Amino acid sequence: MATDPTIPEGSAVCRNCGHRKPFREFSTQPNGYRHVQCKVCRRTAKCRSRSPEYKAWDNAKRRCEQPHDASYRNYGGRGITMCDRWRTSFEAFLVDMGPRPHGTTLDRVNNDGPYAPDNCRWGNWFIQGNNRRTNRRITVGTETRNLVEWARSLGTIAQVIGARLDSGLDPTVAMSKPVRQRRQWSPQLNVQAQAAGIDVTTVHHRLGRGWSLHCALTTPTQKRSTQPRVPRGTADSADQPARA
Repeated sequence: MATDPTIPEGSAVCRNCGHRKPFREFSTQPNGYRHVQCKVCRRTAKCRSRSPEYKAWDNAKRRCEQPHDASYRNYGGRGITMCDRWRTSFEAFLVDMGPRPHGTTLDRVNNDGPYAPDNCRWGNWFIQGNNRRTNRRITVGTETRNLVEWARSLGTIAQVIGARLDSGLDPTVAMSKPVRQRRQWSPQLNVQAQAAGIDVTTVHHRLGRGWSLHCALTTPTQKRSTQPRVPRGTADSADQPARA
């Protein structure tokens, strides 16, 4: 690079922007050496490192390349890598991905694929949760979804479908079988049970067994005896005949 005659002899080339600048544009390190980047580039890099896009890129790179990272075994340890275009340039990552929308994080479409432009997106917590490799995936016909997605589309409970599959039911039967709804009792039932002097739990239990409301409220409860029970095979000492 040709030297600019307007710049004094004490100058250096910035490693980042490639411009020749006087020494005063380079900050000095504690060991006496000057930084290889000018002050403007260092300030830009510092601001850039605080951006959510840079943090997402840096964290993904750490997970893939640094064995001491806590998440390395789930990423780099499984063979997950970052493409060369992104690994060597954050600017290329930012151009491909664009600014991060609020409430999203970096997500891979294929959990076994690399961090690359054709396999990454900004996904919210719902997309991230449905894309976990630990999710239980179920195939019905030609369509494959995870358990939560099937339950949401059918308007049922995921735990119920999972329990049915664990019991050995076919996925089609487990999906189509309706979920038994709990019986909802009227709030007035508590008042009626209190007026009848019967515990409301007893009334609920009777109604659940098929009793009519009238019988459940009018049938008195059996009071348990307060006398201590005598073990079988024993008799009271007063009833035993006196020994000769």
